[in-house]
Amino acid sequence: MSAIRIAIVGCGAVTKLSHLPALIGNDNYKLTCLIDLNEDEVFELASLHEVNSSTDYMQVLDQFDLAVVATPPSTHYQIVIDLLNAGKHVLVEKPVTTNFLQAEKMIALAKAEQRMLAVSLVRRFDPSFRFLKDLLDSKILGKIVSFDLEEGGVFNWPVQTEKFFNVEFIGGGVLMDHGAHILDACLWWFGEVNKLDYKDDSFGGVEADCNLQLEFESGVSGSITLSRLRNLKNRLFIQGEAASLSLNFANGELKLYPEAGSMNLVGTVESSSNEIVSTVDLFKIQYQSIYDGLKSIDNSGPKMVTAKDCLSAISLVEKCYINRKPYDGEAWSE
Repeated sequence: MSAIRIAIVGCGAVTKLSHLPALIGNDNYKLTCLIDLNEDEVFELASLHEVNSSTDYMQVLDQFDLAVVATPPSTHYQIVIDLLNAGKHVLVEKPVTTNFLQAEKMIALAKAEQRMLAVSLVRRFDPSFRFLKDLLDSKILGKIVSFDLEEGGVFNWPVQTEKFFNVEFIGGGVLMDHGAHILDACLWWFGEVNKLDYKDDSFGGVEADCNLQLEFESGVSGSITLSRLRNLKNRLFIQGEAASLSLNFANGELKLYPEAGSMNLVGTVESSSNEIVSTVDLFKIQYQSIYDGLKSIDNSGPKMVTAKDCLSAISLVEKCYINRKPYDGEAWSE
């Protein structure tokens, strides 16, 4: 089958470190164009990959069938609308947009134009996340009572502009950025939320540290702490009526603690090839899922994450920001 012509709009860190490495050597795709407002930088990067460059995606529409939108979140809406109206399929970086109503309009347009609108939530493809979903669906832990999730560390992402820390430009801080993955996963695992309490340290800017206390329609209660300032435990602990379970995000280690008995089960989730799955590997899996979807290939692999799949997470982030409370000092207790 013919390769899909693909262009990338936005050539920042996630493009250089994840999208491009995942596409190199992938015969399912033909990278045709890189697009960025920084003319000199995009020309240099495009020359390195022997593809065309542009500063305006509307001027090169004839060069691609699928576009990756990897620009700041506040710009996603207009770019995606333009591309869908031009008849292009779109993979947009998370979060799909900063506004729930905008997301609904994007989804409606994609449906009307019969175009794909996928979202780059690659942790859905993580073997440990998928295995945990299967465990929860199997009811092996019994009825889930509660969970506690912590993820964070001292910020070291290679941002290319100070606008990354401008709330009006970026839309939000650690909750909207890193939390896009975590909230999506928790809603996938535990269902819809019906009550929340949210605190952060934004004081009018982008938050670097936040905590959510959640109650789910299923009866599960949960705590989520995210940080760009502190090295947290980076683990999920789930309490069920029959057993409890912990997942270490750093190494994928799972520990199962039956309520009855004196022994625990400890192990790691492996891919089918028994190899360690890197971030680039997750992007490769994502691109395979998109290819299968666009080519109508029916297989047993993970399906692409669509914008419709993300609506609940976008709504939850929006509710958090509307109902935010300031930290009262507890953020720094270790």
